[in-house]
Amino acid sequence: MPLTDTKLHALAVLGKASQPSGCLKGYCHTTYDNLVALLGEPHVHHGDKTTVEWAFRCNDGTNFQVYDWKECATPKGTYEWRIGGNNGFALVAFHRFTGLPVTPLELETYKTHYVAASTTSIFPQ
Repeated sequence: MPLTDTKLHALAVLGKASQPSGCLKGYCHTTYDNLVALLGEPHVHHGDKTTVEWAFRCNDGTNFQVYDWKECATPKGTYEWRIGGNNGFALVAFHRFTGLPVTPLELETYKTHYVAASTTSIFPQ
């Protein structure tokens, strides 16, 4: 379940000029329309190697980005969206913000170090 509006104030929207550095942390299988419903319109169109991107910063300094990768056009059907961030909590932050399950690059590392901070499973069943 996504966070309520009262908790969303903890996230700042980052525009193209303030895109944080980070790297790929994992994936989320969903549709563009679902992301727009949960995240709003993309913050960046036609990025360096993306067609759309969303970027957020949490109060604790965790950044997370959602983006496609090397596509000619924005994927509209179910797609493996990339989740990037500046630390391992990026996937947890994305999950708490959207309620969507994620697939981390290194599952065992996430289970050991980051999921303890989350009260619900963030991984697909």
